[in-house]
Amino acid sequence: MKKKYTIIIIILLLGLIGFYVYYNMKYSLENILKLLPFESELPNNAYIEEEHFDNVSEKVDLKVKTYIKDNIVYIYQDGKEQLYNFNNGKLLFILHASKEITYFSIGELDKEYILTNGFNYEGLKEYTNQYKYLGKEKIDDKIYIKFSITGDDIKEIYYLDVENKYISKIENYRIDNNEYKLETTINYKYLYNVVKDEDILKFDSDNYPDYIVQGEINE
Repeated sequence: MKKKYTIIIIILLLGLIGFYVYYNMKYSLENILKLLPFESELPNNAYIEEEHFDNVSEKVDLKVKTYIKDNIVYIYQDGKEQLYNFNNGKLLFILHASKEITYFSIGELDKEYILTNGFNYEGLKEYTNQYKYLGKEKIDDKIYIKFSITGDDIKEIYYLDVENKYISKIENYRIDNNEYKLETTINYKYLYNVVKDEDILKFDSDNYPDYIVQGEINE
């Protein structure tokens, strides 16, 4: 009888170990990141809205709108406009505060930067040791996978929309008096196949007669 109970206990322990290994592999950072789209290419048509909310002052301190269509990326932010044209390798940067227009040459590294801004979280893989799966949470009838990345005195909590497969929110915490306090929240909104030609900036230098122009102007 004693031997029988010992075998049962061993089987239960092996089952628990197997479940633990499966659970940790299923919700590993690498597998979580595989749920996200656009790992290496820009989407053909997408709109992304990024809003930074200061939880201390309880105010929105930054809002960025990005329009992507046919290998062209237009980013609008209060006081700034950026037009990345990967068809001709040019970036047009308009800074309204100082009334400056600057042209730059761009390449694949610039595309990687844009991919990282909302579409690519591959860089998180290097933080595997600081990763922790926090479970699933239902908010407004949507299911989110939550996970955190923790540094020396900061912590970021990510909310991954299970249905639409994108990061919809990032909470940024900082240690204050030995406890994490929420400082800022970044909210993302994604819409696909909604961007029209008229949403992309049609630059005309005649609209900026008193602006200083720098860089190579030829299109």
